[in-house]
Amino acid sequence: MFFFFLPNNLAVSDPALEKFESGLSFVRGRYPQMTVGALESLIYIARNQSRIFEAGMSLKDIARELAVRYPTLTRHTDVLGHGVAGKGGLQLLEKVAISEDQKERRVELTEGGMRFLSELVSTISKTQTELG
Repeated sequence: MFFFFLPNNLAVSDPALEKFESGLSFVRGRYPQMTVGALESLIYIARNQSRIFEAGMSLKDIARELAVRYPTLTRHTDVLGHGVAGKGGLQLLEKVAISEDQKERRVELTEGGMRFLSELVSTISKTQTELG
């Protein structure tokens, strides 16, 4: 069984894991198509939104900081934004051109993205309260 390989100081019923599981369950229930990678990208962009805006950071800059390939981040932001290839996106992010040729873009959280993350934090906090 896998639990034999867990570190001695990590119990399977650890409250941190329960909070994490609660958050993942919330995300899966709301957006089953969202990958963990896309969720990480969304959270990173949200946490760094003001710095991204002030510094005029492009997707390439964000990919470098996240240590993911640029095409991976582009795919995540497409899904989190308006979608690709005729498939609707989640409308949690919006891409805004930052160069005159429209090639470089930065991403901004939409109101729906802010609401979703606020509800995610609330769900995790509620779990923490329930755990005592």
